[in-house]
Amino acid sequence: MNFLPIRNNVPNVLHLGLDHSDFIAAMVPKPVILLGQEKDFFDARGLKESFIRLKHLYRLLGAEENIRLFIGSGYHGYSQENREAMYNWFNQVT
Repeated sequence: MNFLPIRNNVPNVLHLGLDHSDFIAAMVPKPVILLGQEKDFFDARGLKESFIRLKHLYRLLGAEENIRLFIGSGYHGYSQENREAMYNWFNQVT
């Protein structure tokens, strides 16, 4: 999953105080992998923070193994490194 800025996609998201993790939380306990890039203009710290919050929800539902975080070493985009992490993840959970 490569995140797009939700403030451009869903009306009133920022006004309502929502972020990406709120939308992903609706998928719990389904398997999900969060993908990012270390050198992206979207700060990887936000993705890490979202992962921590979401992992807590997954843990509460006994599905902690169904969420994964991968942060590649590159710049913004859907790199081969991230795609391979996604392929490996989905091969494990399907």
